Amino acid sequence: MRIVILLFLIILSFVNAEKVEIGAELVSPNPASVVTRHPQIIIKYPADISPIIKTESIRFMVNNIDYTNYIRMDLTTPEIVIFFYSIKPLNIGKNVIKVTGKLINDDVFENIFYIDINPRLSPQIRRYLDLINQSSSNTEKSRYCYELGKYYENQGYFLDALSYYEQAYKLDNSNKKAKQHYNKILSLFPSKAMKLLNIVLDVSMLNVDVLKRNNIYLFRCVIENYRNSTIEFNLSNFLLVSSNKYYQPISDPYEYLRKMVQKNLMTIEDFAISNYLLSKDIYYFDYPDNFAVNSYSQLKLDLVFHLTQAQKNIIFQFFKPLEKNGKKKELPAYFKLSFSI
Repeated sequence: MRIVILLFLIILSFVNAEKVEIGAELVSPNPASVVTRHPQIIIKYPADISPIIKTESIRFMVNNIDYTNYIRMDLTTPEIVIFFYSIKPLNIGKNVIKVTGKLINDDVFENIFYIDINPRLSPQIRRYLDLINQSSSNTEKSRYCYELGKYYENQGYFLDALSYYEQAYKLDNSNKKAKQHYNKILSLFPSKAMKLLNIVLDVSMLNVDVLKRNNIYLFRCVIENYRNSTIEFNLSNFLLVSSNKYYQPISDPYEYLRKMVQKNLMTIEDFAISNYLLSKDIYYFDYPDNFAVNSYSQLKLDLVFHLTQAQKNIIFQFFKPLEKNGKKKELPAYFKLSFSI
């Protein structure tokens, strides 16, 4: 009986253990004047605290949703700096940012920040929002959405601009300027996401200069499955399209680079630098014959493409995964994401 009570007390003390308070600073944005729904969030831990943080334990939550896979950490300075760029729009009003982790002695820490999103703090944005709400026709609403998109674009808030350009041409298909601005901005982003049939494709073009100068491009893909059944696909479901040429992913990137050197398509110096850079970070080049993403889970993979010549614009495609629900069936999902090189 005493053993049972002792175990209960140990468990209770663990559950009720208080989190250690450590200093952290919300460097950006200024929480009192946020007019964009896609702010860049920068959190810094001071130099006297950073050495005792287990960086691999850090978890980053936005409104109780885990975005740890989307953060970037700068560990090259005495301070640990966390960067998060909100691709998905934050809520209008109060947003809760929570960072948790462990110290080297396994104490748990937690830092909470609040960011209040209020586009109406800007007189120009407030004016356009009022005009949109007061407009009686879709043509008028489209024009004001386009103007608001232009304002956001001029302020450097490109994701907000994308949203209003998209609204503008959906309200009025004859608004060609809105469509042109939408396509122009979308291609500039090194990271972008698209959702179709409850499947999310999140793609980032990774910047490795030594690969780019050899017309080799590296993409990180996160595929999230919000369907009630497993989806399956393989490397042939991906394509890179440019100037009516089609490129498939390289199935063995390291071996491919070695063969490029043998064929004098890459210098031995570039090969050595490429191998060094690729070995420094974690890349997901372990490709099975078929990938499977279970319901309400995600899968991360990195894809390498070799273009025959330098290009300015490319389109990343992912299409027709299989749904495994009793019988396999091909889904009519067709993802197209444009990038500027």
